[in-house]
Amino acid sequence: MKKILALLLSLTLVLGCASTAFASQTTAAQGKRSLKTTTLTESDRVNSCSAIRISLSVPNYLGKIKANITTTEFSGETDVLVIYVPNDKWDGNCYYNGVVGTIKQGLANITAGSGSLVSWKDIYSYNFLPMEGGFYYVDINSLQMSFLDGPGLYTGLSTFSYTLNGKSDMSAAGYPFILLLNDDTVNYYLTYGKLDSYASYDWPELAKLLAEPEPEQKGSLANFRNIRNYYTGTFNDIELNGSYWYDEYVINCYRLGLLEGNKFNFFPRSSFTLAQAITAAARIHNIYYGGSGKFNEGPVWYNVYVHYAQSNGIITASDFGADTLGSKVYERAATRGEMAYILANALPDSALKGVNTIRRIPDVNSNTAYSVQIFKLYRAGILDGYTAQHYFRPSNNINRSEAAAIISRLVNSGSRIRFSIY
Repeated sequence: MKKILALLLSLTLVLGCASTAFASQTTAAQGKRSLKTTTLTESDRVNSCSAIRISLSVPNYLGKIKANITTTEFSGETDVLVIYVPNDKWDGNCYYNGVVGTIKQGLANITAGSGSLVSWKDIYSYNFLPMEGGFYYVDINSLQMSFLDGPGLYTGLSTFSYTLNGKSDMSAAGYPFILLLNDDTVNYYLTYGKLDSYASYDWPELAKLLAEPEPEQKGSLANFRNIRNYYTGTFNDIELNGSYWYDEYVINCYRLGLLEGNKFNFFPRSSFTLAQAITAAARIHNIYYGGSGKFNEGPVWYNVYVHYAQSNGIITASDFGADTLGSKVYERAATRGEMAYILANALPDSALKGVNTIRRIPDVNSNTAYSVQIFKLYRAGILDGYTAQHYFRPSNNINRSEAAAIISRLVNSGSRIRFSIY
């Protein structure tokens, strides 16, 4: 495998990464530097089998630079793909599905498989030394690459076996070099001219790429826009004509990219877990401040959302007993009080201005957990409770239809409810 990797790297150094993008979707990356990234979509140029066509997609793409790379295998000038992922969108030291691909194998027959990605460590004067830095998976329809060694330089090549006309061979897809950045490496580079304290390479073209960050987004409810359509049959249990009270709310949340279902059902009466509530809050916060609301999920799908929520003050590490019970606590059902707490922290007070006079709530007082957030959402017209007396029932578990209603009102001020309690 090492010889194959070296051969592919040498080949791609000659070919470069000169692929032509046929589509890209611009998004605003949220972070200290407010760097503008795109989702790059382009045809793969590394694969050597003409019968196989591969389209690659790279979220959080910042640009390409030239660099003279010296490793244990070779030395030469090459294109380097630069990806910027803000600190709050990492899952620990991992960035999952950083490069994904769609495969059309034609007359060829690809053998599914997986392997390791190389992480190149720039250590003083020893140049770039190879380490195991991540993994890839390839099957007949797709490929995924995940980077597990933090920010730095990687080789993003997925090798695979295939047969064509009765003959077996190997090929690869991806990029010979990917430079993965976060807020810490960007700020360190802009201060000291290198990516960390033990690095020796100065990345001369990187300065141009980082020179003019986008103005920081101030945040706005106007950032919530429909990103997909809802059709009859998207969810078998949610009707497009809105015959149930919650249908409209679920459809709105789906169109905005805030809530998902399970295959062809939404399960409106099922419980809404803490993980799902935190996920919705993370998406809301990210979109409000100009982000895409999209996150790269890892094996424990909710970890990246929990990290984002903790990094942005939506929750703390000790909330819900997670500091003693562990992350499994996020898999239990959320109460209505916990949901109010999480969602009230997803937006600033300026987006939750009071429109109602609420002097009391029958079953909520100063001793009730999360009473501050509950009262805030009542006054903002996002919560109205049960019955004409507006009971909140803070200890009851919240179901998915109720969550959809709250989220829909949270992001659309025009749908908020006007009432008073004296």
